[in-house]
Amino acid sequence: MRVSFETKLKHLEKLGADFIGNTPFMEVSDDKREGAKIFAKIEWYNLVGGTIKDRGVYRYVESRPRRS
Repeated sequence: MRVSFETKLKHLEKLGADFIGNTPFMEVSDDKREGAKIFAKIEWYNLVGGTIKDRGVYRYVESRPRRS
């Protein structure tokens, strides 16, 4: 059974969305790449509550002695 390209593309879009979560995006495309849209995750939105990894790293950094 052959699966159409459109069906595969829809599946990949859903799969990608599952890995991304609720972090908002910002378009960072430029005019040089015609036909391509490039997006970046805006991770600073996670700073309020943070993720498990963010909180662990934050505690580690804060526990280190400060340099003069």
